[in-house]
Amino acid sequence: MSHCEKSSCPKCGVSWEDEREMPQVLFESQNTSYKTIEEAEVAAALYGWTKENKMKPGKDVIGVQYSYKNPNHYDGVSEWNCAVCKARVGRWSGKLLEEGQYEPRFGGM
Repeated sequence: MSHCEKSSCPKCGVSWEDEREMPQVLFESQNTSYKTIEEAEVAAALYGWTKENKMKPGKDVIGVQYSYKNPNHYDGVSEWNCAVCKARVGRWSGKLLEEGQYEPRFGGM
């Protein structure tokens, strides 16, 4: 599972999860200089990947942290934005958010 709690967009259905594990993505990236998959595994561990959890990075999804001025501010991701259809999804509630609507901290619990 990727960092995102959902594996696909609830609006358009696009997958938010890369098929490859984190080290493979880092190793194949043109923006990195890992010469071996073992070097990429060390780097992937910094993101929370282990050989046991087999974490996959997210794709086509953006985590949004609200500003400190927002009354719903949380020190972390409060909503997910789909890079394909631009849907906004509450992190805790999983509900689609309309323009001007914000996800309450911890889903309003």
